[in-house]
Amino acid sequence: MATSDQFSVIILDSPTQAQRNAVHDRVKKATKSWWHSYDDVWIVRSENAPTDWINRLQSIFKSGPGSFLVLGLPETSDTRTWGYFGPNPVERVAWLHRNYTRDTH
Repeated sequence: MATSDQFSVIILDSPTQAQRNAVHDRVKKATKSWWHSYDDVWIVRSENAPTDWINRLQSIFKSGPGSFLVLGLPETSDTRTWGYFGPNPVERVAWLHRNYTRDTH
C-alpha cells in the first residue's frame, strides 16, 4: 500500500436508489479498491481524504431524503480493529483481510 493511501468509510442514510447508484458510480471512478458488502456502506482505499469524499458526493444529496457520513479510518501505524458475524464470512470480509488488516487467523 502506498503511504499516501487512506481509508475512509462512507455511510448513507435513507438514500434513494438513484443516490445509492450515483455514490457507487463515483466510488468506482475514484478508486479501484473498496469494500461494499452492505447496501449503504463503503470502505474505500484511495488517496482521497474524507473531505475529498464529502466534496465528491455532496451534490448527489442536495435534494431528496438521503444523507451521508464520511469518516476517516486509522492509519496503518494505528491499531485497526473490526469484527464480523454472519453468513459467508470468507466472501463478505475477504477484502478487509487483504486490504485493511493483515489476516492473523
